[in-house]
Amino acid sequence: QGGAIFARMLVSLSTWMPSWLLGDAASSLWAMRNGHGPAEFGRWLHEALAHADVPRPGLSAEAKMAFAKQLLDATAWSAFKAALKQLCGGKKRGERRVSSD
Repeated sequence: QGGAIFARMLVSLSTWMPSWLLGDAASSLWAMRNGHGPAEFGRWLHEALAHADVPRPGLSAEAKMAFAKQLLDATAWSAFKAALKQLCGGKKRGERRVSSD
């Protein structure tokens, strides 16, 4: 279930979720990473990114793996949040995108 939760979070961040919630989402995922360990978190992340539309359509498998590496290699919350923001499209404050769902 971790992969499914992760996938929905990434799609939400990339589409309808307002940019000001990025910090809260990053905190939640950072806690999952630190609480369950990098192996389990990495498995969930790869399960989530295996779907073509996660976090957004058109993101190549190579780009997804590069972002996954950044998330897994992050040693500080700020680096983790920055990688998450880029993975989800780098929305600016106040910006929303229309979901394709």
